[in-house]
Amino acid sequence: CNILSSLKNDYDNVIYIGDGVSDFCVAPLADILYAKSRLADYCISKEIDFIKFDTFGDIAQSLSEYVF
Repeated sequence: CNILSSLKNDYDNVIYIGDGVSDFCVAPLADILYAKSRLADYCISKEIDFIKFDTFGDIAQSLSEYVF
C-alpha cells in the first residue's frame, strides 16, 4: 500500500493488477484496477470499481483503449 501511495505522488494514473488477499489494501487506491479471483470478489463486496480479467491478453487489449 505504501508503494502505491508513493507512486500516486509521482504519476497521474496508477494501474494495478491483482488477484488475491495481499492486494486488498491497494484496491481502493488504484486509478485503474484489474482484478480476478479473490480480489474481484472483494471489490464487488466493497463496491470498488475494477476491470475483470482472465489473462494478461485481456489487460493488454483493455489498455490499448486508454490514452495516457
